[in-house]
Amino acid sequence: MKSRLFILSCIVLLFSNLMAAVAPAVPAVATGEIAPEIPSPVWLDGKVYRVRDFRDKKITVLFIFEANQPGIVAMAQMNTIARKSNPAEVAFYGVGTASPDVLKRLHGVKQLPFPVCADHKNSVVKLYRRNFDQLPMAVVIGKDGKVYWRGSIKTAPVVINQVMRGKFDLKERIRVEKFSAAVAAAARAKDYEKALRLVRAEWDSHPEDLSLLSLQFTLLYNRLKRVDDCFKLIGEAHRKLPANPGVYELELQLISQSGKNNLYAGFVSRIRKDFASKPMQLLFFAGKLSAVSAKEFRPDLVIALLQTGWQAKFANNGDKARFAVDYAKVMHNYGRIDLAIQLAAKAVELFSTPQEKNGANAALLYYKKIYAVAQKLKL
Repeated sequence: MKSRLFILSCIVLLFSNLMAAVAPAVPAVATGEIAPEIPSPVWLDGKVYRVRDFRDKKITVLFIFEANQPGIVAMAQMNTIARKSNPAEVAFYGVGTASPDVLKRLHGVKQLPFPVCADHKNSVVKLYRRNFDQLPMAVVIGKDGKVYWRGSIKTAPVVINQVMRGKFDLKERIRVEKFSAAVAAAARAKDYEKALRLVRAEWDSHPEDLSLLSLQFTLLYNRLKRVDDCFKLIGEAHRKLPANPGVYELELQLISQSGKNNLYAGFVSRIRKDFASKPMQLLFFAGKLSAVSAKEFRPDLVIALLQTGWQAKFANNGDKARFAVDYAKVMHNYGRIDLAIQLAAKAVELFSTPQEKNGANAALLYYKKIYAVAQKLKL
Protein backbone atom coordinates (compact mmCIF):
# COMPACT_ATOMS: atom_id res chain seq x y z
CA MET A 1 0.00 0.00 0.00
CA LYS A 2 1.44 3.32 -1.09
CA SER A 3 -1.23 5.53 0.47
CA ARG A 4 0.38 8.64 1.94
CA LEU A 5 -2.32 8.87 4.60
CA PHE A 6 -0.32 6.69 6.96
CA ILE A 7 2.97 8.30 5.96
CA LEU A 8 1.45 11.68 6.79
CA SER A 9 0.59 10.61 10.32
CA CYS A 10 4.26 9.88 10.94
CA ILE A 11 5.31 13.23 9.51
CA VAL A 12 2.77 15.13 11.60
CA LEU A 13 4.13 13.47 14.73
CA LEU A 14 7.66 14.22 13.64
CA PHE A 15 6.72 17.85 13.00
CA SER A 16 5.41 18.09 16.56
CA ASN A 17 8.56 16.48 17.91
CA LEU A 18 10.78 18.99 16.17
CA MET A 19 8.88 21.91 17.61
CA ALA A 20 8.79 20.44 21.11
CA ALA A 21 12.39 19.11 21.22
CA VAL A 22 11.23 15.84 22.74
CA ALA A 23 13.37 13.45 24.75
CA PRO A 24 14.56 10.18 23.19
CA ALA A 25 11.84 7.62 22.64
CA VAL A 26 10.84 5.33 25.49
CA PRO A 27 11.34 1.71 24.35
CA ALA A 28 8.10 0.16 23.12
CA VAL A 29 7.26 -2.61 20.72
CA ALA A 30 8.37 -1.62 17.23
CA THR A 31 6.06 -1.64 14.26
CA GLY A 32 6.43 -5.00 12.51
CA GLU A 33 7.28 -6.88 15.71
CA ILE A 34 5.04 -9.44 17.41
CA ALA A 35 2.52 -7.69 19.65
CA PRO A 36 3.24 -8.30 23.34
CA GLU A 37 0.58 -9.80 25.56
CA ILE A 38 -1.52 -7.62 27.85
CA PRO A 39 0.16 -8.09 31.27
CA SER A 40 -2.69 -6.79 33.40
CA PRO A 41 -4.91 -9.67 34.60
CA VAL A 42 -7.78 -7.39 35.60
CA TRP A 43 -10.63 -7.42 33.09
CA LEU A 44 -13.94 -5.79 33.96
CA ASP A 45 -15.97 -8.89 33.12
CA GLY A 46 -13.76 -11.13 35.26
CA LYS A 47 -12.46 -13.18 32.33
CA VAL A 48 -8.94 -13.19 30.89
CA TYR A 49 -8.15 -12.36 27.25
CA ARG A 50 -4.95 -12.55 25.26
CA VAL A 51 -3.73 -10.78 22.14
CA ARG A 52 -2.79 -14.15 20.66
CA ASP A 53 -6.37 -15.47 21.01
CA PHE A 54 -7.11 -14.57 17.39
CA ARG A 55 -3.72 -15.29 15.79
CA ASP A 56 -4.20 -16.50 12.20
CA LYS A 57 -7.94 -15.86 12.54
CA LYS A 58 -8.69 -12.17 12.88
CA ILE A 59 -7.21 -8.69 13.00
CA THR A 60 -6.97 -7.49 16.60
CA VAL A 61 -7.48 -3.85 17.58
CA LEU A 62 -6.45 -2.47 20.96
CA PHE A 63 -8.21 0.69 22.08
CA ILE A 64 -6.08 2.41 24.75
CA PHE A 65 -7.67 5.31 26.59
CA GLU A 66 -7.56 7.37 29.77
CA ALA A 67 -10.43 8.00 32.18
CA ASN A 68 -10.96 11.60 31.05
CA GLN A 69 -13.11 13.57 28.61
CA PRO A 70 -11.00 12.79 25.50
CA GLY A 71 -11.19 9.14 26.50
CA ILE A 72 -14.98 9.29 26.78
CA VAL A 73 -15.28 10.94 23.35
CA ALA A 74 -12.96 8.36 21.80
CA MET A 75 -14.93 5.60 23.51
CA ALA A 76 -18.07 6.62 21.63
CA GLN A 77 -16.10 6.65 18.37
CA MET A 78 -14.59 3.25 19.09
CA ASN A 79 -18.03 1.88 19.97
CA THR A 80 -19.28 2.90 16.53
CA ILE A 81 -16.21 1.49 14.77
CA ALA A 82 -16.54 -1.86 16.54
CA ARG A 83 -20.26 -2.21 15.84
CA LYS A 84 -19.72 -1.45 12.15
CA SER A 85 -16.89 -3.98 11.84
CA ASN A 86 -17.39 -7.61 10.91
CA PRO A 87 -16.85 -9.66 14.11
CA ALA A 88 -15.70 -12.58 11.97
CA GLU A 89 -12.75 -10.48 10.75
CA VAL A 90 -11.89 -8.02 13.53
CA ALA A 91 -11.62 -8.44 17.33
CA PHE A 92 -11.46 -5.48 19.73
CA TYR A 93 -10.03 -5.09 23.23
CA GLY A 94 -10.21 -1.96 25.37
CA VAL A 95 -7.45 -0.89 27.74
CA GLY A 96 -8.27 1.85 30.24
CA THR A 97 -5.48 3.46 32.29
CA ALA A 98 -7.41 3.47 35.58
CA SER A 99 -8.55 1.15 38.35
CA PRO A 100 -11.48 -1.22 37.74
CA ASP A 101 -13.75 0.84 40.02
CA VAL A 102 -13.02 4.06 38.13
CA LEU A 103 -13.52 2.43 34.74
CA LYS A 104 -16.81 0.81 35.75
CA ARG A 105 -18.17 4.25 36.66
CA LEU A 106 -16.85 5.93 33.50
CA HIS A 107 -19.59 6.97 31.10
CA GLY A 108 -19.70 4.74 28.03
CA VAL A 109 -17.67 1.79 29.26
CA LYS A 110 -20.67 -0.46 29.83
CA GLN A 111 -21.85 0.19 26.29
CA LEU A 112 -18.63 -0.99 24.65
CA PRO A 113 -19.22 -4.22 22.66
CA PHE A 114 -15.82 -5.66 23.60
CA PRO A 115 -13.85 -6.60 26.75
CA VAL A 116 -12.06 -3.86 28.70
CA CYS A 117 -8.90 -4.27 30.76
CA ALA A 118 -8.01 -2.08 33.76
CA ASP A 119 -4.40 -1.01 33.17
CA HIS A 120 -4.07 1.11 36.33
CA LYS A 121 -0.28 0.61 36.44
CA ASN A 122 0.15 1.61 32.77
CA SER A 123 1.81 -1.72 32.00
CA VAL A 124 0.10 -1.98 28.60
CA VAL A 125 0.80 1.66 27.80
CA LYS A 126 4.52 1.13 28.44
CA LEU A 127 4.55 -1.78 26.00
CA TYR A 128 2.74 -0.06 23.15
CA ARG A 129 3.03 3.71 23.50
CA ARG A 130 6.05 5.42 21.97
CA ASN A 131 7.12 8.85 23.24
CA PHE A 132 5.23 10.67 20.51
CA ASP A 133 2.02 8.61 20.64
CA GLN A 134 -0.96 10.35 22.21
CA LEU A 135 -3.82 8.79 24.11
CA PRO A 136 -6.45 7.81 23.28
CA MET A 137 -5.06 5.66 20.50
CA ALA A 138 -5.74 2.51 18.54
CA VAL A 139 -3.28 -0.30 17.83
CA VAL A 140 -3.93 -2.51 14.81
CA ILE A 141 -2.43 -6.01 14.98
CA GLY A 142 -2.45 -8.26 11.91
CA LYS A 143 -3.50 -11.89 11.78
CA ASP A 144 0.21 -12.74 11.89
CA GLY A 145 0.39 -11.17 15.36
CA LYS A 146 2.55 -8.21 14.28
CA VAL A 147 1.91 -4.57 15.17
CA TYR A 148 0.91 -2.87 11.92
CA TRP A 149 -0.09 0.59 13.05
CA ARG A 150 -0.70 2.93 15.99
CA GLY A 151 -2.52 6.22 15.85
CA SER A 152 -5.69 8.26 16.25
CA ILE A 153 -9.10 6.68 16.57
CA LYS A 154 -10.36 8.68 13.56
CA THR A 155 -7.79 7.09 11.25
CA ALA A 156 -8.26 3.56 12.61
CA PRO A 157 -11.20 2.53 10.36
CA VAL A 158 -9.20 3.26 7.21
CA VAL A 159 -6.22 1.30 8.51
CA ILE A 160 -8.38 -1.62 9.61
CA ASN A 161 -9.95 -1.75 6.16
CA GLN A 162 -6.56 -1.64 4.44
CA VAL A 163 -5.12 -4.40 6.63
CA MET A 164 -8.24 -6.51 6.18
CA ARG A 165 -7.99 -6.25 2.38
CA GLY A 166 -4.26 -6.94 2.38
CA LYS A 167 -3.56 -3.43 1.07
CA PHE A 168 -1.53 -2.13 4.00
CA ASP A 169 2.16 -1.85 3.10
CA LEU A 170 3.84 -2.81 6.37
CA LYS A 171 7.35 -2.56 4.91
CA GLU A 172 6.69 1.00 3.79
CA ARG A 173 5.25 1.86 7.17
CA ILE A 174 8.36 0.54 8.92
CA ARG A 175 10.60 2.43 6.48
CA VAL A 176 8.83 5.72 7.10
CA GLU A 177 8.87 5.27 10.86
CA LYS A 178 12.63 4.68 10.71
CA PHE A 179 12.98 7.77 8.57
CA SER A 180 10.92 9.76 11.08
CA ALA A 181 13.06 8.49 13.94
CA ALA A 182 16.26 9.45 12.10
CA VAL A 183 15.02 12.99 11.49
CA ALA A 184 13.83 13.33 15.07
CA ALA A 185 17.22 12.12 16.34
CA ALA A 186 19.01 14.68 14.18
CA ALA A 187 16.69 17.41 15.43
CA ARG A 188 17.28 16.43 19.07
CA ALA A 189 21.01 16.67 18.43
CA LYS A 190 20.35 20.09 16.83
CA ASP A 191 21.91 18.84 13.60
CA TYR A 192 19.29 20.60 11.52
CA GLU A 193 21.33 20.36 8.33
CA LYS A 194 21.24 16.58 8.58
CA ALA A 195 17.54 16.63 9.36
CA LEU A 196 16.96 18.83 6.32
CA ARG A 197 18.95 16.48 4.05
CA LEU A 198 16.90 13.51 5.22
CA VAL A 199 13.58 15.28 4.70
CA ARG A 200 14.71 16.65 1.35
CA ALA A 201 15.59 13.17 0.09
CA GLU A 202 12.17 11.89 1.14
CA TRP A 203 10.46 14.85 -0.56
CA ASP A 204 12.38 14.21 -3.78
CA SER A 205 10.77 10.75 -3.82
CA HIS A 206 7.34 12.05 -2.79
CA PRO A 207 6.98 15.67 -3.96
CA GLU A 208 3.20 15.45 -3.61
CA ASP A 209 3.50 15.11 0.17
CA LEU A 210 2.99 18.64 1.48
CA SER A 211 3.83 17.58 5.04
CA LEU A 212 7.42 17.02 3.88
CA LEU A 213 7.43 20.46 2.26
CA SER A 214 6.12 22.02 5.48
CA LEU A 215 8.79 20.25 7.51
CA GLN A 216 11.54 21.62 5.26
CA PHE A 217 10.00 25.04 5.65
CA THR A 218 10.10 24.67 9.46
CA LEU A 219 13.72 23.59 9.44
CA LEU A 220 14.84 26.32 7.06
CA TYR A 221 12.85 29.17 8.56
CA ASN A 222 12.64 28.43 12.29
CA ARG A 223 15.84 26.49 12.87
CA LEU A 224 18.37 27.51 10.22
CA LYS A 225 17.03 31.06 9.66
CA ARG A 226 17.52 30.77 5.89
CA VAL A 227 14.59 32.82 4.63
CA ASP A 228 15.87 33.15 1.06
CA ASP A 229 16.16 29.38 0.80
CA CYS A 230 12.54 29.14 1.95
CA PHE A 231 11.45 31.23 -1.03
CA LYS A 232 13.59 29.08 -3.35
CA LEU A 233 11.94 25.97 -1.90
CA ILE A 234 8.47 27.41 -2.51
CA GLY A 235 9.43 28.23 -6.09
CA GLU A 236 10.60 24.67 -6.63
CA ALA A 237 7.40 23.34 -5.09
CA HIS A 238 5.32 25.43 -7.50
CA ARG A 239 7.24 23.88 -10.41
CA LYS A 240 6.74 20.36 -9.09
CA LEU A 241 3.10 20.89 -8.10
CA PRO A 242 1.58 23.51 -10.41
CA ALA A 243 -1.54 25.30 -9.14
CA ASN A 244 -1.45 23.47 -5.80
CA PRO A 245 -3.47 25.29 -3.10
CA GLY A 246 -1.32 23.88 -0.31
CA VAL A 247 1.87 25.30 -1.80
CA TYR A 248 0.21 28.70 -2.20
CA GLU A 249 -0.98 28.58 1.40
CA LEU A 250 2.56 27.90 2.59
CA GLU A 251 3.84 30.74 0.40
CA LEU A 252 1.31 33.11 1.95
CA GLN A 253 2.54 32.09 5.39
CA LEU A 254 6.13 32.75 4.31
CA ILE A 255 5.34 36.20 2.91
CA SER A 256 3.52 37.15 6.09
CA GLN A 257 6.20 35.84 8.46
CA SER A 258 9.09 37.35 6.52
CA GLY A 259 7.42 40.77 6.26
CA LYS A 260 8.00 40.98 2.50
CA ASN A 261 4.70 42.72 1.85
CA ASN A 262 5.80 43.82 -1.62
CA LEU A 263 5.29 40.20 -2.76
CA TYR A 264 1.54 40.13 -2.10
CA ALA A 265 0.59 41.67 -5.46
CA GLY A 266 2.50 39.09 -7.48
CA PHE A 267 1.19 36.33 -5.26
CA VAL A 268 -2.42 37.35 -5.89
CA SER A 269 -1.81 37.76 -9.61
CA ARG A 270 -0.60 34.16 -9.87
CA ILE A 271 -3.49 32.85 -7.79
CA ARG A 272 -6.05 34.64 -9.99
CA LYS A 273 -4.48 32.99 -13.02
CA ASP A 274 -4.07 29.48 -11.58
CA PHE A 275 -7.54 29.34 -9.98
CA ALA A 276 -9.52 31.40 -12.48
CA SER A 277 -11.91 28.47 -12.95
CA LYS A 278 -12.09 27.63 -9.22
CA PRO A 279 -14.04 30.42 -7.53
CA MET A 280 -14.32 28.71 -4.15
CA GLN A 281 -10.54 28.45 -4.00
CA LEU A 282 -10.29 32.17 -4.72
CA LEU A 283 -12.80 32.80 -1.94
CA PHE A 284 -10.62 30.76 0.42
CA PHE A 285 -7.55 32.86 -0.31
CA ALA A 286 -9.53 36.08 -0.09
CA GLY A 287 -10.39 35.01 3.45
CA LYS A 288 -6.74 34.27 4.21
CA LEU A 289 -5.65 37.67 2.91
CA SER A 290 -8.34 39.36 4.98
CA ALA A 291 -6.93 37.78 8.15
CA VAL A 292 -3.44 39.30 7.93
CA SER A 293 -2.33 42.19 10.14
CA ALA A 294 -3.51 45.75 9.47
CA LYS A 295 -0.02 46.66 8.27
CA GLU A 296 -0.07 43.90 5.66
CA PHE A 297 -3.75 44.20 4.72
CA ARG A 298 -4.39 44.91 1.03
CA PRO A 299 -8.15 45.34 0.50
CA ASP A 300 -7.58 45.96 -3.20
CA LEU A 301 -6.08 42.48 -3.57
CA VAL A 302 -8.91 40.88 -1.61
CA ILE A 303 -11.43 42.52 -3.93
CA ALA A 304 -9.42 41.44 -6.99
CA LEU A 305 -9.67 37.81 -5.90
CA LEU A 306 -13.41 38.09 -5.24
CA GLN A 307 -14.10 39.85 -8.54
CA THR A 308 -12.26 37.13 -10.45
CA GLY A 309 -14.13 34.44 -8.56
CA TRP A 310 -17.54 36.07 -9.08
CA GLN A 311 -17.02 36.11 -12.82
CA ALA A 312 -16.05 32.42 -12.94
CA LYS A 313 -18.32 29.49 -13.71
CA PHE A 314 -19.53 27.83 -10.52
CA ALA A 315 -20.01 24.10 -10.10
CA ASN A 316 -23.56 24.66 -8.86
CA ASN A 317 -25.96 27.33 -7.63
CA GLY A 318 -25.25 26.47 -4.02
CA ASP A 319 -21.56 27.34 -4.37
CA LYS A 320 -22.39 30.60 -6.11
CA ALA A 321 -24.87 31.50 -3.38
CA ARG A 322 -22.31 30.76 -0.64
CA PHE A 323 -19.74 32.85 -2.50
CA ALA A 324 -22.31 35.66 -2.74
CA VAL A 325 -22.95 35.56 1.02
CA ASP A 326 -19.25 35.95 1.84
CA TYR A 327 -18.76 38.53 -0.91
CA ALA A 328 -21.65 40.52 0.57
CA LYS A 329 -19.95 40.54 3.98
CA VAL A 330 -16.80 42.00 2.43
CA MET A 331 -18.79 44.65 0.56
CA HIS A 332 -20.53 45.59 3.81
CA ASN A 333 -17.19 45.88 5.61
CA TYR A 334 -15.78 48.00 2.79
CA GLY A 335 -18.68 50.47 2.94
CA ARG A 336 -20.57 49.32 -0.16
CA ILE A 337 -23.78 48.25 1.55
CA ASP A 338 -25.67 48.77 -1.71
CA LEU A 339 -23.59 46.01 -3.33
CA ALA A 340 -23.94 43.83 -0.24
CA ILE A 341 -27.72 44.07 -0.71
CA GLN A 342 -27.43 42.97 -4.35
CA LEU A 343 -25.25 40.00 -3.45
CA ALA A 344 -27.47 38.89 -0.57
CA ALA A 345 -30.51 39.11 -2.85
CA LYS A 346 -28.69 36.93 -5.38
CA ALA A 347 -27.94 34.39 -2.66
CA VAL A 348 -31.62 34.26 -1.71
CA GLU A 349 -32.47 33.58 -5.34
CA LEU A 350 -29.86 30.84 -5.75
CA PHE A 351 -30.17 28.89 -2.50
CA SER A 352 -32.49 25.87 -2.68
CA THR A 353 -32.67 24.69 0.94
CA PRO A 354 -35.01 26.58 3.30
CA GLN A 355 -32.34 26.91 6.00
CA GLU A 356 -29.79 28.53 3.69
CA LYS A 357 -32.43 30.68 2.01
CA ASN A 358 -33.62 31.91 5.41
CA GLY A 359 -30.05 32.77 6.40
CA ALA A 360 -29.53 34.76 3.21
CA ASN A 361 -32.87 36.54 3.74
CA ALA A 362 -31.79 37.52 7.25
CA ALA A 363 -28.54 38.94 5.89
CA LEU A 364 -30.45 40.83 3.20
CA LEU A 365 -32.80 42.36 5.77
CA TYR A 366 -29.81 43.35 7.92
CA TYR A 367 -28.03 45.11 5.05
CA LYS A 368 -31.22 46.92 4.01
CA LYS A 369 -31.73 48.27 7.53
CA ILE A 370 -28.12 49.44 7.75
CA TYR A 371 -28.36 51.09 4.35
CA ALA A 372 -31.58 52.92 5.23
CA VAL A 373 -30.02 54.40 8.37
CA ALA A 374 -26.70 55.16 6.65
CA GLN A 375 -28.42 57.53 4.21
CA LYS A 376 -29.64 59.69 7.10
CA LEU A 377 -26.46 59.86 9.14
CA LYS A 378 -24.95 63.27 9.85
CA LEU A 379 -22.24 64.61 12.12
